[in-house]
Amino acid sequence: MFPKLFLMVALFLFLGNQSEETGVYQRDYYPTGKLKSEGWSNNGVKTAYWK
Repeated sequence: MFPKLFLMVALFLFLGNQSEETGVYQRDYYPTGKLKSEGWSNNGVKTAYWK
């Protein structure tokens, strides 16, 4: 029981949730340097907070 549980926990901690690791906070600017938009993107797709 203990070895299986230890193995499962170790694998989860080692591998983690890889879908969230691709998230990047991105900022886009106008040519003048003023902030145009900002927010999170996953694999190039805007997700979650965008302003």
